[in-house]
Amino acid sequence: MIEKEALRVENACGRFLKLAVLDHFHFSANSGEICCLFGAHNAGKTAFMQLLAGKLSGEWSMRLLIDGVDVHWSPGKNPAAALFAFIWEESRLLPNFSVAENLCIFGQVPLWKLYIRKNSYESQTRRVLKQYDLGGIDAHRKVGQLSKAQCILLEIIRYAMHGARFFFLDCLPLFQHSADIVELERLLKKLAAEGKTIILLSNRADERLFFADRFVIMRSGARVKTASREEVTIDLLKAYGELAQYSAEAEEPALFQEQGTAVLTARQLTVLDRACSFEACRGRLTGIACPDEHYAACLMQSFASGKFTAASFRFMEEEYAGKTMRWKSLRRICAVESLLAEKTIIPNFGALDNIYISSAWMESRLPRLHKSVRRLVAQEEKDLIRQADRAMEEHREEPLLNLRILAKRAVLMQCLLIVLDRPTRGLDENGCKELQEILQDLANHGMAVLVLDTRKRNLRDLCSEMAEFQPRELL
Repeated sequence: MIEKEALRVENACGRFLKLAVLDHFHFSANSGEICCLFGAHNAGKTAFMQLLAGKLSGEWSMRLLIDGVDVHWSPGKNPAAALFAFIWEESRLLPNFSVAENLCIFGQVPLWKLYIRKNSYESQTRRVLKQYDLGGIDAHRKVGQLSKAQCILLEIIRYAMHGARFFFLDCLPLFQHSADIVELERLLKKLAAEGKTIILLSNRADERLFFADRFVIMRSGARVKTASREEVTIDLLKAYGELAQYSAEAEEPALFQEQGTAVLTARQLTVLDRACSFEACRGRLTGIACPDEHYAACLMQSFASGKFTAASFRFMEEEYAGKTMRWKSLRRICAVESLLAEKTIIPNFGALDNIYISSAWMESRLPRLHKSVRRLVAQEEKDLIRQADRAMEEHREEPLLNLRILAKRAVLMQCLLIVLDRPTRGLDENGCKELQEILQDLANHGMAVLVLDTRKRNLRDLCSEMAEFQPRELL
């Protein structure tokens, strides 16, 4: 490996929607080095990659040096963009063109010129594929007939052919099989031997990543640790990342493995003239007995606004007594005031889009969903989506269908707490049993479930523990 610093980023800072995405992040990489940028979700890895690619809007600043020379980077403009290769999960190859045509077209070669020099480009492609040990891929074959992993390998080669020096790969989940990982490792090591710099972005602990020379661990937009290949272990990565593996097998959600951890702790939470103390834990159903509906309505308003009056109110290990909850924390709470359609379902969107809409402020526009993600969810939840769409077309009130859509939305949004206001209203005995199954499924996903009701009997049937409002002590 050539020990020469080729890339250096100093003091990368960024804010988006008033949230700090990158917090004085420093990063450097040498020529011929394979570096793994590791961290959990929302650690800032992809934001850092998008920042270099000039694809972010917001307040951003950093200093970019290549070979020790400042390139005068500015937000949205990277003068050295031709030296960077950004590989995402979605390949940008043209599926209806052959492998040779995709490798040689880089936005510069006219189609008529490509057709005239077809034999030359095909021989060049076969030579390059053989050079990088990918001779098994036919240069005449259409890209649409290849696997996703092969498309990513071809895209890496295409950037290498056209002069890229720094490769950022945010596509590791596509390499599910060991054979694909071996091909990726062999290709990246060949590029590193040529003096290229490789940066892998990952959030999952996997021994197959240990071919990287160095690991830079991120958390909350900042660098927390740098370790060499010899120092890195699976336990170390699991401590900073997520307990998931690159596997197609079904596995328990990561949150479930932290069952019993307190998400919210409230002491002397005051509503009107009474106070209540309770604790909401992951994987548990907790009930709060309210004297009447006014107390439930006021408490739901507090969860919606993020303002609480309490002696102590801790959510996600942060104290919010006497101050408004941050938006970053508030979005991890799903407050369900009513299971009626006009309260939970946005009528102008179908059930699939309602699953992804996190709040009412998104009513004016469809969420930008990747087609493959939409297709996958539509396939997994096709029965639910079909029933919910039919109910919306017929203007039928189906509270439990609405709750299932909200439950799916809460899981996808990685909510930690779901609060329901008298969810048993309008349900018969069978409906209450189905309601309990839905809430228990949310608890099995590691979510804390908080149920408000004026009837203690309903809470005893639904919840495993219960708290109650009591008259405040006179100060």
